Parts: sequence; C-alpha cells; structure tokens
Amino acid sequence: MKVEKIIDPKIPIGVYPTSDTLITMTVDVDRIFRAKSQQDVIDSVFFDDNRDNDPPRTAPEYTSDVPQNRFITWIGAVKNAEKHPKYEVMIYDISDNPAMLKPSPYRREPNTIQNALSIDKPIGPTEYSIIFWVYNSDYDGGKGRGFKIDPKLQVNH
Repeated sequence: MKVEKIIDPKIPIGVYPTSDTLITMTVDVDRIFRAKSQQDVIDSVFFDDNRDNDPPRTAPEYTSDVPQNRFITWIGAVKNAEKHPKYEVMIYDISDNPAMLKPSPYRREPNTIQNALSIDKPIGPTEYSIIFWVYNSDYDGGKGRGFKIDPKLQVNH
C-alpha cells in the first residue's frame, strides 16, 4: 500500500489545490438538535479552513481569509463522527452575497458546495449565509432539520 505525503493534514497531495480554500463546517449534532435559539445554533457550529493553523471557531469568531479569483469549497462534517455514524451535514446553499460569489461547475460532490470568487480586488470581512441540513436516518424518520448561519469571508491579493 502506497501512502501519500500530506501537505496539510486536511488535504492530501493531488486531491485539493493548496492555492484554493477548503472551509470545513463542523456541527455538534448533540447541541444543535437541542437548540432553542439562533445563539444555540451558532454555539453548535465550528469553522476551520486549510489557510491557517488556528483551532475551529464559531461564526462570530471566524473569518476565512482567501486569495482572490480562487476556488472555495465548503464541506459539512459531524463533530465526533465516530460516535454519530448515522448523522450527516449537508450544505444546501451559500447565499446573501451573490455579487461576491458565482457558481462553478467544478467538483460538485455530495455534501459540498464549490464557488469561484468573482471579485478581482480585495474586500474586507463580509458576512454571508450558509443554509445547511443536519439529519440522521433514525431521527424523525430521516427528515432532519434545516439551519442558517452567517460566517465571514475576506479576499486578499
């Protein structure tokens, strides 16, 4: 068995270009299904990306710093997935800033959304919305629940 060298622990060589950005949205399913308010939802979702070594942060604490004119991929993940093998997080839409992002035909895979930056100049931190669905085949007939959260993105040279 051949083992590939890894540049970043999240991104094996040849799988994802390092000049692009992979944003991982990790959901604490134990907390989010007990959420009674938007603040509870915010406290249940953590963001991280391949552009820094900071620990995952909640949306108000997180700004993804991406290069201009590069691809961004968002992927949903379950916190402590080994304890919750039947749960899935599906990112349904990235919205509320259509001027900043344009859809891309590349890398459309289950549980991911990819967009290309359409801005040719840097912008400061800009809030956008992620609409996502958390479900479990054993919970509520597999219907799950939809949520919305607003992280930030900024574009650099």
